[in-house]
Amino acid sequence: MLMKKASFVIVGGGLPSLLFAYLLNQSNPSKTIVIIESSNQVGGLFKSTQNRIGDTFDQGMHIYYETEIEEVDEAFLGIL
Repeated sequence: MLMKKASFVIVGGGLPSLLFAYLLNQSNPSKTIVIIESSNQVGGLFKSTQNRIGDTFDQGMHIYYETEIEEVDEAFLGIL
């Protein structure tokens, strides 16, 4: 595996980490950002799961309200 030197390393791929990576990228587009996640997908608890009979259930955040910080709200909605 070819390893590249990272400017930023973020541990965990939940929504706060994705938002932070997005904001870092906006302010440092030439820097390399690496996100390390232990599961096979990013998003943390912001996902749906299925039980054994096929019913789908949402986990994590169910309702998003504005933070009233324009940069954060735009970034968060851009990720979604």
